[in-house]
Amino acid sequence: MSSPINDSELPDVLLGIIRERPEQCVYALIDGTANNVMLSHFFQTAPDAAYYPLFLGTDLEDCIPRSPYLVQIKSQHLDFIRHCCNEPAPIWFTSPLPLSQQPDFWKSRLYVELPDGRQPLFRYWSAGILEPFIGTLDQSQAQQFLAPVEHLITPLSDQRRWLSRLIQTGATVHAKPGSWRLAEPQLLAFQTHFSRIQAREMENSLWDRSPELLSRLHPALIPHRIQNGLNKGTELGLNRDTALSQFIECQLLWGDNFWQQEGFKELWGGTDSDKDFLARLGQIRDEQ
Repeated sequence: MSSPINDSELPDVLLGIIRERPEQCVYALIDGTANNVMLSHFFQTAPDAAYYPLFLGTDLEDCIPRSPYLVQIKSQHLDFIRHCCNEPAPIWFTSPLPLSQQPDFWKSRLYVELPDGRQPLFRYWSAGILEPFIGTLDQSQAQQFLAPVEHLITPLSDQRRWLSRLIQTGATVHAKPGSWRLAEPQLLAFQTHFSRIQAREMENSLWDRSPELLSRLHPALIPHRIQNGLNKGTELGLNRDTALSQFIECQLLWGDNFWQQEGFKELWGGTDSDKDFLARLGQIRDEQ
């Protein structure tokens, strides 16, 4: 069951839940992985709100403060709620579970398994990913993927309306971590948007770590180089964003075909190319 909500109605809807249903907590998933002003505004207008960076304690921990954030919003955070109607919007949901019980579950959704065995980062905290993905699921699948969620509220693509969905009742809500295998039809529903977000985040990561490398390139060439690096790294068996990002950085440092050189060419085609590649880079750094 779903219903549309206009921008102007959203603050009243969220405040109504907070005030009239004390057994429910209101949460937001904020995309802090890119240059999203929403995260800065959250810290400015809701400094006392409880939050958790979902990359904490994972292989992506070094990216923090760039991370998706799970935050709990209360009635005193009205300024933040109102601001969400005018900027890149978070994803809202309600749950009877406290924030402290949820991080391990949401971390278990960071990666998904594809039909070919790859395990890419799954950016469910982006409405452009989550909204079309949920549309491919039946009710039972949605309840499994969003196990802690009772109501889900996502911004629609026109950014002037929201869609509220009842995922499940509080009686079936839980936060037990578990893996998720993505079926081919589900992947096709948002593949283009997924690839665009992945490339954008790779570029942001490189600007943070190695701005001198990107500054050597004409701005118009940067997306092309990053996409080519993603394609080649994936072709060689790299799945993790951490490894793919390092692969692109190595291409910028040592040339597009560095992976054919001694010390690298024997890494490809193994059972865990991500691990082997990152270990080799660690050896190189130790030797320098």
